[in-house]
Amino acid sequence: MLTDTDSLSETWVQEITSESDRISDLVLIDKRTKTAVSHRDVGIGISQVIPILVSCYGLSDALVAIEQPEIHLHPRLQAELGSVFAESIKPPYNNRFILETHSEHLMLRLQKLIREGQLKPEDVSVIYVDSNSEGSQCLELRLDEEGDFIDEWPDGFFEDDFKEIFS
Repeated sequence: MLTDTDSLSETWVQEITSESDRISDLVLIDKRTKTAVSHRDVGIGISQVIPILVSCYGLSDALVAIEQPEIHLHPRLQAELGSVFAESIKPPYNNRFILETHSEHLMLRLQKLIREGQLKPEDVSVIYVDSNSEGSQCLELRLDEEGDFIDEWPDGFFEDDFKEIFS
Protein backbone atom coordinates (compact mmCIF):
# COMPACT_ATOMS: atom_id res chain seq x y z
CA MET A 1 0.00 0.00 0.00
CA LEU A 2 1.17 3.48 -0.82
CA THR A 3 0.25 6.51 1.25
CA ASP A 4 1.26 9.60 -0.73
CA THR A 5 0.38 8.96 -4.37
CA ASP A 6 1.14 12.51 -5.54
CA SER A 7 4.62 12.46 -4.03
CA LEU A 8 5.24 8.98 -5.38
CA SER A 9 4.20 10.09 -8.87
CA GLU A 10 6.55 13.10 -8.78
CA THR A 11 9.45 10.97 -7.50
CA TRP A 12 8.84 8.34 -10.15
CA VAL A 13 8.77 10.92 -12.95
CA GLN A 14 12.01 12.51 -11.67
CA GLU A 15 13.71 9.12 -11.54
CA ILE A 16 12.80 8.04 -15.04
CA THR A 17 13.58 11.39 -16.61
CA SER A 18 16.94 11.68 -14.89
CA GLU A 19 18.05 8.20 -15.98
CA SER A 20 16.91 8.36 -19.59
CA ASP A 21 14.38 9.93 -21.91
CA ARG A 22 12.44 6.70 -22.26
CA ILE A 23 9.69 5.35 -20.09
CA SER A 24 10.27 1.65 -19.59
CA ASP A 25 7.12 0.81 -17.65
CA LEU A 26 3.80 2.33 -16.78
CA VAL A 27 2.56 2.18 -13.21
CA LEU A 28 -0.99 3.19 -12.36
CA ILE A 29 -2.09 4.10 -8.85
CA ASP A 30 -5.62 3.54 -7.63
CA LYS A 31 -6.16 6.73 -5.62
CA ARG A 32 -8.99 5.15 -3.65
CA THR A 33 -6.94 2.23 -2.35
CA LYS A 34 -3.41 3.66 -2.87
CA THR A 35 -2.49 0.48 -4.73
CA ALA A 36 0.07 0.49 -7.54
CA VAL A 37 -0.88 -1.72 -10.46
CA SER A 38 0.38 -2.44 -13.94
CA HIS A 39 -1.70 -1.40 -16.92
CA ARG A 40 -1.89 -5.14 -17.66
CA ASP A 41 -3.86 -5.64 -14.43
CA VAL A 42 -6.66 -3.14 -15.02
CA GLY A 43 -8.28 -4.39 -18.20
CA ILE A 44 -7.88 -3.68 -21.87
CA GLY A 45 -9.67 -0.31 -21.75
CA ILE A 46 -6.67 1.46 -20.21
CA SER A 47 -4.38 0.31 -23.01
CA GLN A 48 -6.92 1.68 -25.48
CA VAL A 49 -7.31 5.08 -23.79
CA ILE A 50 -3.65 5.90 -23.07
CA PRO A 51 -2.79 6.65 -26.73
CA ILE A 52 -5.89 8.86 -26.89
CA LEU A 53 -4.84 10.84 -23.82
CA VAL A 54 -1.30 11.18 -25.16
CA SER A 55 -2.69 12.51 -28.44
CA CYS A 56 -5.04 14.94 -26.70
CA TYR A 57 -2.49 16.38 -24.30
CA GLY A 58 0.77 15.71 -26.13
CA LEU A 59 -0.12 17.21 -29.51
CA SER A 60 -1.02 20.73 -30.52
CA ASP A 61 -2.57 22.08 -33.71
CA ALA A 62 -3.09 18.50 -34.85
CA LEU A 63 -5.86 16.68 -36.65
CA VAL A 64 -6.44 13.38 -34.83
CA ALA A 65 -8.66 10.60 -36.19
CA ILE A 66 -9.85 7.94 -33.75
CA GLU A 67 -12.12 4.99 -34.39
CA GLN A 68 -14.33 4.06 -31.43
CA PRO A 69 -12.43 5.90 -28.68
CA GLU A 70 -14.96 4.51 -26.20
CA ILE A 71 -14.16 0.86 -26.82
CA HIS A 72 -13.70 -1.24 -23.66
CA LEU A 73 -14.40 1.75 -21.37
CA HIS A 74 -16.91 2.06 -18.56
CA PRO A 75 -19.82 4.40 -19.53
CA ARG A 76 -18.62 7.05 -17.04
CA LEU A 77 -15.19 7.07 -18.69
CA GLN A 78 -16.80 7.24 -22.12
CA ALA A 79 -18.47 10.46 -20.99
CA GLU A 80 -15.19 11.76 -19.54
CA LEU A 81 -13.59 11.31 -22.96
CA GLY A 82 -16.04 13.94 -24.20
CA SER A 83 -14.57 16.37 -21.67
CA VAL A 84 -11.03 15.42 -22.70
CA PHE A 85 -11.79 16.10 -26.37
CA ALA A 86 -13.50 19.39 -25.47
CA GLU A 87 -10.45 20.51 -23.48
CA SER A 88 -8.06 19.45 -26.21
CA ILE A 89 -9.68 21.61 -28.90
CA LYS A 90 -8.95 24.73 -26.85
CA PRO A 91 -5.63 26.52 -26.19
CA PRO A 92 -2.91 25.56 -25.63
CA TYR A 93 -3.67 22.36 -27.59
CA ASN A 94 -5.94 23.59 -30.41
CA ASN A 95 -6.42 20.07 -31.75
CA ARG A 96 -9.20 18.91 -34.06
CA PHE A 97 -10.75 15.45 -34.03
CA ILE A 98 -12.51 13.11 -36.37
CA LEU A 99 -14.18 10.55 -34.13
CA GLU A 100 -16.11 7.52 -35.27
CA THR A 101 -18.21 6.54 -32.29
CA HIS A 102 -21.32 4.70 -31.22
CA SER A 103 -21.15 6.06 -27.68
CA GLU A 104 -24.26 7.78 -26.47
CA HIS A 105 -22.38 8.63 -23.26
CA LEU A 106 -19.68 10.56 -25.13
CA MET A 107 -22.31 12.38 -27.19
CA LEU A 108 -24.37 13.25 -24.13
CA ARG A 109 -21.29 14.78 -22.48
CA LEU A 110 -20.63 16.97 -25.52
CA GLN A 111 -24.26 18.08 -25.45
CA LYS A 112 -23.95 18.87 -21.74
CA LEU A 113 -20.80 20.94 -22.35
CA ILE A 114 -22.68 22.95 -24.99
CA ARG A 115 -25.57 23.48 -22.57
CA GLU A 116 -23.12 24.67 -19.89
CA GLY A 117 -21.41 27.07 -22.32
CA GLN A 118 -18.07 25.22 -22.29
CA LEU A 119 -18.51 24.36 -25.97
CA LYS A 120 -20.35 26.09 -28.79
CA PRO A 121 -22.60 24.17 -31.18
CA GLU A 122 -20.17 24.98 -34.00
CA ASP A 123 -17.39 23.23 -32.05
CA VAL A 124 -19.14 19.90 -32.65
CA SER A 125 -20.12 18.47 -36.02
CA VAL A 126 -22.13 15.26 -35.97
CA ILE A 127 -22.23 13.35 -39.23
CA TYR A 128 -24.30 10.21 -39.50
CA VAL A 129 -23.35 7.89 -42.34
CA ASP A 130 -26.38 6.04 -43.66
CA SER A 131 -26.24 3.36 -46.27
CA ASN A 132 -29.00 2.49 -48.68
CA SER A 133 -29.33 0.68 -51.99
CA GLU A 134 -27.64 3.58 -53.80
CA GLY A 135 -24.60 3.71 -51.51
CA SER A 136 -23.68 5.78 -48.50
CA GLN A 137 -25.10 9.14 -47.60
CA CYS A 138 -23.71 11.58 -45.01
CA LEU A 139 -26.32 13.36 -42.91
CA GLU A 140 -25.35 16.33 -40.76
CA LEU A 141 -27.16 16.41 -37.43
CA ARG A 142 -27.04 19.97 -36.12
CA LEU A 143 -27.00 21.03 -32.48
CA ASP A 144 -28.60 24.16 -31.02
CA GLU A 145 -27.36 26.46 -28.24
CA GLU A 146 -28.87 24.14 -25.62
CA GLY A 147 -27.00 21.13 -26.97
CA ASP A 148 -30.18 19.60 -28.36
CA PHE A 149 -30.31 18.08 -31.81
CA ILE A 150 -32.14 20.19 -34.35
CA ASP A 151 -32.27 17.28 -36.78
CA GLU A 152 -33.76 13.90 -35.86
CA TRP A 153 -31.52 10.89 -35.50
CA PRO A 154 -32.12 8.11 -38.00
CA ASP A 155 -33.96 5.06 -36.66
CA GLY A 156 -32.07 2.86 -34.26
CA PHE A 157 -29.70 5.41 -32.71
CA PHE A 158 -29.97 6.91 -29.25
CA GLU A 159 -33.61 6.02 -28.91
CA ASP A 160 -33.35 2.33 -28.16
CA ASP A 161 -32.84 2.95 -24.43
CA PHE A 162 -36.11 4.86 -24.33
CA LYS A 163 -37.87 2.00 -26.13
CA GLU A 164 -36.31 -0.56 -23.77
CA ILE A 165 -37.54 1.34 -20.71
CA PHE A 166 -41.03 2.34 -21.84
CA SER A 167 -42.09 -0.33 -24.35
